[in-house]
Amino acid sequence: MKVFNNVGAVPFVVGETRSKEEIEESAVWQKLTETKIIQFNASINRIKFSPLDPNPLVVLSGLTGPWINGKSYTQDFAFAKAKAQFSAVAFRNDGVLIALGREDGTVDIYPTKDHQTLLRRFKLHSGIIHDLAFSPFSNTVVAACGDGTIQIMDVSGANDVVVIKAHNDAVSSIIPMESGNIWVSGSHDKTVGIWDLNKQEKIGSIETENPVSNLVAKGRRVFAASSENVVAIDILAKITKVGTFTLHNRPIVGLTIVRSNLVTASSDRQIKIIDPASFTVLYTIKMHSDIVSIAALPDATKFACALSGGVLQIRHLPEKSQNKTERPQVQMPANFRVFRPPQNQRKEKWNQCLIRFEFAEALDYALKESDPAIGIGMIDELDRLGGLDAAIAGRDAMGVQPLLKFLIANVSNPTWSSVVLKAVIVFERIYRRVIGDVPAVGKMFDELSSKIGEELKEQRRAAMLIGKIDLLLK
Repeated sequence: MKVFNNVGAVPFVVGETRSKEEIEESAVWQKLTETKIIQFNASINRIKFSPLDPNPLVVLSGLTGPWINGKSYTQDFAFAKAKAQFSAVAFRNDGVLIALGREDGTVDIYPTKDHQTLLRRFKLHSGIIHDLAFSPFSNTVVAACGDGTIQIMDVSGANDVVVIKAHNDAVSSIIPMESGNIWVSGSHDKTVGIWDLNKQEKIGSIETENPVSNLVAKGRRVFAASSENVVAIDILAKITKVGTFTLHNRPIVGLTIVRSNLVTASSDRQIKIIDPASFTVLYTIKMHSDIVSIAALPDATKFACALSGGVLQIRHLPEKSQNKTERPQVQMPANFRVFRPPQNQRKEKWNQCLIRFEFAEALDYALKESDPAIGIGMIDELDRLGGLDAAIAGRDAMGVQPLLKFLIANVSNPTWSSVVLKAVIVFERIYRRVIGDVPAVGKMFDELSSKIGEELKEQRRAAMLIGKIDLLLK
């Protein structure tokens, strides 16, 4: 693998700009002035940025999966070689776990901090794994398989795999909607399927003129790449096809969302940034070679493009000057993350549940402890592991009340109020639509909101007092 820094090879060619929106969008992409070109020995199949800062990049190249450092843009390591080529990759939302699929139907789960430790291996016997996705609120991985099935794997449970016969041809793409309950699949059988995977039921289906290669979601709308077209589908209440738009003159090979805009990449060697509401092309990037795959950060601070011949191009913002004065960082007390555990910690039920990735049960057991520091530590640990959403979601009226009672009792404690607020934010986001359905729950949440309001008033008073003291001292 060769790395070249800031060279002019494989340049991005800027298209013409016309409207105000096009000028604004082009300004964003033209800020990516730093370019890295990496040449791999084998062709590249797929690329994916990690959600964790500094956002390293995984490259599926032949039998290996190189991990490209997010700062130096050099290879740190590569995931283990095998007999079959890598074909799909997915990160859990917190970036702690990575799933790698192969052409022989194998799915491997690794912790990103230790690439030599294979956490789980699933042999699906399903043909090529075309796509993978983690559930937003649980430790399940969903695979889009070459035999037309969708297969659901529980990372924290047994080796049992749920198999759903979804399509009449290969499933090329699988994505979850924001709620995590509804999933969307695209297939070579020229259909897009909408699924409730909890019930293992198909909710609806949309036909397309050509095989579906990629899917991406924004809000209630799903965009499906079908040959050189993009099909827009609304799935809020009634599943409807909004329209089909022709954006390229050759098949689309990459689809993503950046800055709320739709980004398409095609084998016509063009990348287009599109307003998803009007389908106006805001900016065009032309490449010198065939495009294989694209990846981008949602804020457009990094963009990567895999080209034929094993060439990877990464564009990013210039490094910030080290001479600039950085804003002071608020230091958290040591007991936020590392709290004093009981001596028999390993025997505690909450600890055993945590080891088995049973996040909801772990939180429930921790909340029952007489020492609130254990509950606070558990919330913070779940947040660090990316399991806080899963721990809080899926509760009935009786299940949320102990959690609300704990949050009410501890939100005013300045020692750990910021940790409690993490759980409050997650709770409100998940249950905002049903909080008022149960009077007891609504009353408790009102009390929690009132306490937060009172705490904010006290902090404002303290801030004003500190300001006056500083003024007098000066």
